Amino acid sequence: MELPRRYGPWARASLACAVAVPLLYFAAQVTAQLGTPGYDWTRQLASELGSAGAPAAALFNIGMVATGVATIASAAGYKIALDAVDRSGLLSWLTALSLVSSGAATLWAGLNPLPDPAHNPGLWGLGTILFPLLLLLSLARVRGAGRMRLYLIITVALEAAFLLVSNGLLPIGVSIPAGVLQRVGAVLVYVPVAVGGIFLLRRV
Repeated sequence: MELPRRYGPWARASLACAVAVPLLYFAAQVTAQLGTPGYDWTRQLASELGSAGAPAAALFNIGMVATGVATIASAAGYKIALDAVDRSGLLSWLTALSLVSSGAATLWAGLNPLPDPAHNPGLWGLGTILFPLLLLLSLARVRGAGRMRLYLIITVALEAAFLLVSNGLLPIGVSIPAGVLQRVGAVLVYVPVAVGGIFLLRRV
């Protein structure tokens, strides 16, 4: 499918931002961790790298802000590209809005580092969790998207299991360190943004 000519370059640039989202998110953690002696990624949460007084807090928080901006910027590309491959209307809007929600939450967290009680964006970040499901629904009728849908089905199932385990609703008999659990959750919600961006770039 072809993108509308007047939107094509902007949509591709926007989808390129989507591809950058998990790279920015995890690069911020790696660079900040290198500057934080004694930090244990298995036990400690990512946000602790950006907390007040942390040696490399600025690196981490700038990375979170960049991740949030890139996520918000990717929303337009998703909306335009989804309309090009399948005019789903409402679903494409909801998918794009979920990215705005996710990006706003990440941006907010970067601008309000721990121990600020405002660090947790609460329901602002609901789109972070909903994005994989909304993208799956948006691609439900797209021909040639079978492998992408399979990836999203697996992701949504793992995300549901993750939420149950992390909230203590699904006992698994194994204690998973908080840092590991958080990184698993991050992979499940941030990587699909890039995978979907690559898929749409190839399709349009």
